[in-house]
Amino acid sequence: MYRSYKSYSNLYRLKEGIILPIKYNYEVSVSDNKAKLNKDIFLFRGNRNIHYYFSIKGARFTFSKENENLLESSNAIYAAITVIKPNGVEVANAIAPVEDGLIHLKVTEDLIDEEVEVGDFDLVFDLFDDNEGAVTIPKIKANFMFKKDLVQLQLEHYQEM
Repeated sequence: MYRSYKSYSNLYRLKEGIILPIKYNYEVSVSDNKAKLNKDIFLFRGNRNIHYYFSIKGARFTFSKENENLLESSNAIYAAITVIKPNGVEVANAIAPVEDGLIHLKVTEDLIDEEVEVGDFDLVFDLFDDNEGAVTIPKIKANFMFKKDLVQLQLEHYQEM
């Protein structure tokens, strides 16, 4: 059986200690007083070290007349994301620099480690400039979902049979 060039390339990177993070790009669309992601995020318990990058489009307070990336058209240079768990507990990320016009969220192991945390999470984005200005994007509801791990789901399925 032949391996593809890509798999050899990945083996080389692992051997040489080159770390390639798991990352996804998303777009937050803001319309009126609502915000939503362009696609849902699904995570399972035990997922970790996943990087999500968000651009923001269509916010009312942009300084540009076009529907372009808010982070690039304004002077927002810092951002923070608050994750609201299904039990109402808020987990705030530290304020971090905007990276190439994108807000960065790293999902760590401790974000989804408890049974009560399975369900729909909400996201809140706060943007900051270097002049003590701050603005909050409307809450994103039910686009960010945590599920039981796949093994647990399969066990439950077979027990029901």
